Amino acid sequence: AAPCADANAGGHFHGDAAEELLADCLRRVPGFHAARVDYAQILHHNGKTTQAQAEMDRLLAAEPGN
Repeated sequence: AAPCADANAGGHFHGDAAEELLADCLRRVPGFHAARVDYAQILHHNGKTTQAQAEMDRLLAAEPGN
């Protein structure tokens, strides 16, 4: 199975539970960029814009041409 497969089950994320699931996934597999995008989106949705921006900055640092 893919690492953190549950974290990207259909791309439907809601609330604190999703945030915790994605944070745990990224602790285990920090290079899982798709999960980091989802994590940034849920942080933003949860009103944590500063943290969301930090996650996006990490993504841009990892893939500057993207």
